[in-house]
Amino acid sequence: MTLSQHRPSHLKLALLGGLMLTLSACGGGGGGNANGLFMAFPTTPTTPTTPNTPAAPAAPADQGTPGAPPAPAASYKVGGTVSGLLGTGLVLQNNAGDDIAISADGSFVFPTKVADAAGYAVTVKTQPRILTRECTVTNGSGTVAAAAVTAVAVVCAPPAARFAYVVNESDSTVSAFSIDQGTGELTSVGAAIASGTTAAPRAMAVHPLGKAAYVLGSSASNMRQFSIDPATGALTPMATPVVTTGLGPESIAVEPTGRFAYVVNKNSQQLMTYSIDPVTAALTFEGAGTYGTGTAPTSVAIDALGRYIYIANSGSDTISVFSIDSSTGLPGGNSFVSTLKPEFIAIDPSGKYLYATSATSNTVTTFAIGLTGALTQIDGRSGAPASALTSMALSPNGQFAYATDLGGAGLQVFQVDGLTGLLGPAVSGTTLDSAPTSVVVAPQGKFAYIANLGSNKVFAYRLDAMTGLPSSGTSQPTGVGPRAVVLSR
Repeated sequence: MTLSQHRPSHLKLALLGGLMLTLSACGGGGGGNANGLFMAFPTTPTTPTTPNTPAAPAAPADQGTPGAPPAPAASYKVGGTVSGLLGTGLVLQNNAGDDIAISADGSFVFPTKVADAAGYAVTVKTQPRILTRECTVTNGSGTVAAAAVTAVAVVCAPPAARFAYVVNESDSTVSAFSIDQGTGELTSVGAAIASGTTAAPRAMAVHPLGKAAYVLGSSASNMRQFSIDPATGALTPMATPVVTTGLGPESIAVEPTGRFAYVVNKNSQQLMTYSIDPVTAALTFEGAGTYGTGTAPTSVAIDALGRYIYIANSGSDTISVFSIDSSTGLPGGNSFVSTLKPEFIAIDPSGKYLYATSATSNTVTTFAIGLTGALTQIDGRSGAPASALTSMALSPNGQFAYATDLGGAGLQVFQVDGLTGLLGPAVSGTTLDSAPTSVVVAPQGKFAYIANLGSNKVFAYRLDAMTGLPSSGTSQPTGVGPRAVVLSR
């Protein structure tokens, strides 16, 4: 039996009370009141604190409705018109870029528009492949002013002739002259230069860029080539001065891109082809380009686009027609058309009509040139009042034709119908010194130059823009026996 089992209950309560008092005095317990008495009853539990609900974020300050993106700056087209163009190769640019290739007359517009108030500057980047045309720009620069630019004008025209050359058959020389751009008058460029071993020259041609001159020696059966001084027009024999031809070379033509030349040989009755060096303009004979012609060929001409060769065969009363391969320059597709004693051929600037003159029959015959180069005769007439028509030239606008009258010592002027190509009645333009043999018209159509075999002179005439008639002629002495006159830029 334990002690607690025999201890009285009042003693148990006393002990328990003392224990409680002791704990209270010592600060024990967490339930005492202010008097240090222990509270035996439980206290009311504390209600848990409810967590705060996060406040809704404040609405941002009103910044207004966002505006639409700024409108792009206005921009406008730049363009204009092209006139007088022959062939392809012309490239225009605007502000040193935005290239555009032009292949025909008409309007053009650059691909990229130009912003309002910004500048534009239209220039020629590449000239046409046809070197007988040079294109210039007018109204080409300015500032865009809230409208499309449409007034740019690109005009393509033959470059002005600065020099004239006359081949003199009897003393085997070439006379050189400078041309006054205002009056058209000629001034000698030194003494006539000897054609060397190229004896009895009867014909001459120049490169379209004015780089070189080629002189045929009819009795020597060769050709002499000269470089042309671009400043003075003086002739200097090339490093290889003489080039072989056939027998009796009679006429020469350079196609308008300046890559090939063609010579007809009267005695050997053949057409010969020469390639032209792009830097020196020296000739190289292309044997594969040799073809037979008709009998006694006397004149060769090439159309304005360099597609076809035409040869007057005075002995067989025919004109030969050859096509030109645009890559190799070789002739092909020889065909013939009949006409009476053709001795000289001229082609109008548009390339639509061909004219053949004959001193023997004193006639001029007109042909239409078809799309394939074929000829169709549309007119044939007497050269009267002339007695022996020799050479012929046409004005650059195609409105007038000029023919020398070897027998009557005069210059015949014909008005040309612009729609049909037919010649009007001949008008005696002027009386010349004896035996005029060759006539050319300056590219701007203001002046004509005529070689006179009998007087050993070359004449310069001003041409009336309305009537085409010559006036105010001046002359310069040449070598002996001038046969042909040619012009160079």
